[in-house]
Amino acid sequence: PPRSTLFPYTTLFRSFRECVSAAREVAFDAGADAVLRVFAGRALLAMADDSTRLDYATLISTEAASLPVAMVHDAIGALCPIVIPVSKALQILAEVKIEDDRSNFGLERECSALARKLGAADLELFLTGLVEQLGTQLREHSHYPATKREQIFFPAMAEAAFRLLKVTPSELAPPAATDAILRIGNRRDHGSDVLKRTNEALVELHRTAQRRRSAFWR
Repeated sequence: PPRSTLFPYTTLFRSFRECVSAAREVAFDAGADAVLRVFAGRALLAMADDSTRLDYATLISTEAASLPVAMVHDAIGALCPIVIPVSKALQILAEVKIEDDRSNFGLERECSALARKLGAADLELFLTGLVEQLGTQLREHSHYPATKREQIFFPAMAEAAFRLLKVTPSELAPPAATDAILRIGNRRDHGSDVLKRTNEALVELHRTAQRRRSAFWR
């Protein structure tokens, strides 16, 4: 085609590369404003090439404890489980300072969305990891409120338990699914979505005599 028709495209491509470069500089700058880093990270996730996305995944994986929580949940949503595997996502969740964040809906949403993306093996790994991070200690009764970390994880745990039970042979009850249902049921003040999904998982857990027996002796 004539050069005159290519000029707008080359200009746009140059501007695109400059935008990605500027976003990377801000996102990777530990001294930059937290809000600017969040938006720069979102720009990278939307526009960057595979190499830059890998570098960004490494940043999230190694610096999760010091990054704005919004950067972490955006990366989990965009990069897991393809670029950031489930095992690494669990390490990130263990390090991120959930309790210090005032707006945690994004992390709750992305953890639940991740549970809906996973196959059977990753579902079990994810659910097992979340249960282990909370611990499996049960209180004497269910009048205790959930901790902040439990509030974030419970929707994903309910989703993962339900889906894991659906894809597992009906004579088997994965221990992680049983533990998740017990832990959620041992706390009060759940949202309607968590209650609904937990009850659906409980129906699956009681579907066969073998599952009921496994759950009873857990």
